[in-house]
Amino acid sequence: MTAAMFPLGKRWMNVTRATGLFLALVAVLGCGDDDQDGAGAGGGAGSSDGGAGASGSGGTSGASGHAGAAGHAGTAGVAGEAGASGASGSGSTSTPVYVSVTSHNEDDSRYDAPYASAEGFLQMRNAVLQIAELTNSYGAVYEFQTDWRFLKTLEKYETDVHRQDTNGKTFLRYLSEDLGVIVEAHSHECGTLSPAAASEYPEYASGCNYADVVYLIEQFGVAPPPVVGGFLATPPETAIWEKFWLPVQGQRFPSHQWQAEILWGGGSFQHTEDLSLAGVWRPKSHEEYTTDDASRELINVPGGGAACVIPMVDAIASGELSANRMYTASATFFELNVFENSNELAKIQALFEQLAPHVASGAVVYEPLPRIRELWKTEYQSQPNIVDLTAICGEQEESCEAAGTCPTDTICCPSPLPCAGQCIHDCRVDGVCPAQAPVCDTSSGLCHP
Repeated sequence: MTAAMFPLGKRWMNVTRATGLFLALVAVLGCGDDDQDGAGAGGGAGSSDGGAGASGSGGTSGASGHAGAAGHAGTAGVAGEAGASGASGSGSTSTPVYVSVTSHNEDDSRYDAPYASAEGFLQMRNAVLQIAELTNSYGAVYEFQTDWRFLKTLEKYETDVHRQDTNGKTFLRYLSEDLGVIVEAHSHECGTLSPAAASEYPEYASGCNYADVVYLIEQFGVAPPPVVGGFLATPPETAIWEKFWLPVQGQRFPSHQWQAEILWGGGSFQHTEDLSLAGVWRPKSHEEYTTDDASRELINVPGGGAACVIPMVDAIASGELSANRMYTASATFFELNVFENSNELAKIQALFEQLAPHVASGAVVYEPLPRIRELWKTEYQSQPNIVDLTAICGEQEESCEAAGTCPTDTICCPSPLPCAGQCIHDCRVDGVCPAQAPVCDTSSGLCHP
């Protein structure tokens, strides 16, 4: 069964300021928040063919979850009719919204200060622990998606003295074994690393990839799941994800190969053309990203959309969204925000609290990405669902133009540019611009063709 969606020529702006968290949509742009992998979730119209519903045995009770995420809400919901018997969800709701919880760190200049000393890095490490403990307190499973620079800095500074606080284990093993955190790879593929990072790690200045990040994680005694934690998906000419159909050979560690099974967080450069999507499907190609191809094994789970969780719950209950399909959302937090601002944890907690009644009723189920893949195959019989959220949610987040502020080393993209209202990377910080807009305007901090 192939579900064909609207062409990628129709794009939806994602204005995700996300109250200081960059809530999940603005988290992932492939090789960076400004370069390679994308966090946004974009949207296609709903799946047009209504296949049989998943056979529903007593629902999935999920780990508890995440709140907020950034994203735009999208338009048109699922178009196809639901099948007859659907997977029954936990609690009183037969069709829940599954929410995953992730965090990101990057390799760009914003991380120069915390990574420059053992003291600064230990504070970043503590920020990860704080997010993990808070997430656990709400019963959610925390997915720590890390880039290479955090791992190399951990390798540089962590000692046996520090491991006394983590039961004698490496920090990543402690996260995984003692706190139940899932450690996953996130990679900008060294496309946004700062001059300081390039100077300290010149071997990475020539490039790296997801297989390299996975290799580094494994050196700490942790086996990451086959999740691509962010990538460029739109527009099609900049997309990079088709390479994950086959095993990826490491660039820094060429003897290491890695096979991805789950795409997450597809977006655009600087999140200016992110789609706003929910659901699970198998993308057909770069040009037909929002078309399901049942012959493919690589599945896609959009990033973002946590601001649209409650509207999705309501739309399912009203019948606007078909029952017995898999609906998803993600919230992505940044350790750097917690490092820089003591109020960030309270904002994260507020997001959990907002969804708590819906978790209690079973309308929202918190599950990590590997579990979502498993449930999609078993409970929903691999039935594709591609939901464009714009009409359901509308504009959910205050723009930076209205808020009048952006985080350190970012600027507010002005009107009438496509990225208007979003906090984007200030290219004056490190001179980094993408190939499609290689010129850094020193007066504005914007990249131009």
